[in-house]
Amino acid sequence: LIVGDYFSKSNADALKFMDDATELITWLRSKTLILAHLQGKVVIRAVLTRWTAHYQAFVRLVELRPKLLQLVYHDEGEPDERKRIMKTGNAAAQRKAEEMMGVIKNSDFWEALKHIIDHLEPLAIAANITQAAHCRLNQVLLTFGYLFFQYSGMNVIDTRGRDAIIVSIESRWLKTDQEIFVAAVLLNPVYRNTPFRQISMFNSAGIQELLTRLWHRFFPGERLTIEFSNHLDDYLYCRGFFSNIQARIQLEIGNATTNVCDCNFFRMTDSHINFLASKS
Repeated sequence: LIVGDYFSKSNADALKFMDDATELITWLRSKTLILAHLQGKVVIRAVLTRWTAHYQAFVRLVELRPKLLQLVYHDEGEPDERKRIMKTGNAAAQRKAEEMMGVIKNSDFWEALKHIIDHLEPLAIAANITQAAHCRLNQVLLTFGYLFFQYSGMNVIDTRGRDAIIVSIESRWLKTDQEIFVAAVLLNPVYRNTPFRQISMFNSAGIQELLTRLWHRFFPGERLTIEFSNHLDDYLYCRGFFSNIQARIQLEIGNATTNVCDCNFFRMTDSHINFLASKS
């Protein structure tokens, strides 16, 4: 949905280059002789129903640029039509080939495509996280924060496209059942209330009220005891039963780092979770 908003609200030049890229991909995929010269790399077709397809297709196209240019220059310097690779077939096919060769030689096209990839990459990462079978609720909110962080700090030419993504992120967040996602982050020992510390409503009393409200939603008729309040305070401030939790957290972070997990992803989103929570 966010990708759709981006495509519909980017500036006209960006949309034209996206159309050119899609047309070039379609044309390349129809040319078996060209495909045979791409050193085994597949030309990926963008599928509208798959969120990451456009990103993957455009990245692959950029990877193929040097080889495509080589084939263009080969055909332009080859007087014998029978030895050409791109410009083949009847007159109509050759006119189409000339059009596509012009796109391949257009440096503005490739520069614009790189900007589009920069826009789509955070969304592709987010899609991989949220579509994973093991994705958890707290990761969804962290991913929203990651996206907002990435696009807020992005210095781009196509500000309309970037701003459309930011507005779309805000819109999607406002439509979610926010309390559940916020609670999921609060109940993750790595974070607890740290990401929300600048928001006054997320003091101990506010957190207890939030979790109590969710308890009654999920377990109607079951009464909470005073132990809940006591354990919650201990959990938030690493006391009592949770006095050693910080050591265990550091151990888990160390294991994650050893297994090539980018823990900076979680740290850098904290301030932007504040923004999302403030929209609740």
